[in-house]
Amino acid sequence: MDSLEVGGPMPSFDISPQDFLNTVANYTQVTAPETSATKPVKLATVMALGGSNTVQVQFDGESITSTKYYPCLSTYQAAVSDRVALMPTGTTYLVIGAVGAPGADLNVVDDLTVGGDVSVTGTLTVGATTFGSYTPSIANGGSLTLSTTDGWFFKLGKLVYFEAYCVVGTAGSGSTAVTITAPSTPYRSSRRQSVPGTCRDGTSNPIIGPISALTFAGGSGAVFDRIMTSGADVVGSNLVSGAILTINGWYREA
Repeated sequence: MDSLEVGGPMPSFDISPQDFLNTVANYTQVTAPETSATKPVKLATVMALGGSNTVQVQFDGESITSTKYYPCLSTYQAAVSDRVALMPTGTTYLVIGAVGAPGADLNVVDDLTVGGDVSVTGTLTVGATTFGSYTPSIANGGSLTLSTTDGWFFKLGKLVYFEAYCVVGTAGSGSTAVTITAPSTPYRSSRRQSVPGTCRDGTSNPIIGPISALTFAGGSGAVFDRIMTSGADVVGSNLVSGAILTINGWYREA
């Protein structure tokens, strides 16, 4: 290139100022040291399990298993062949959980909190472990004994669907309102809840007829505070030998 004379004309370049700045910026990005802020989230397959909840993986696009063991998020229980997502953290990666192909099942092994709406377009299947059993009992029945008691419940958040089944052995006595236990403590807080049921003899003839198990604001514990029929309390003397009480329905728990 010819020498420049002081005070002479400026040489011309075949690049605009903006293109020059873009070139400098791109070079800076390419040569900058890689950090967790610039590393991408990676997908991989679990190939082996290690101690302290770590795994060896094969990253997508690679044909060999990593020699390094990567730590897993505490809420994720890894299994061989799981397809997982790894998030960059510091100089390594953290396995944050399993992912599936579109349309694959979602398997939640811990609590799942959803901040927005949930839409289910297919079948919603709830695991059998959400069902439980309990033994109902009736109090304040005087001489009352129960020959059979059986109960089960299903919880969906704070809503509980349950069934209580009781067969009277020895007839009850007295004029005190009877109570029946619930699978959990019902919500009260100045509100009354009512769950329907029936009371009949062994041949399905009504002894009392339709009944309701109710809670009251002044009550406490895992119990329905009254059993009522036609606006009147069911008392011990109403429950004859052989009577069958069945109560089933929803209530809100505390």
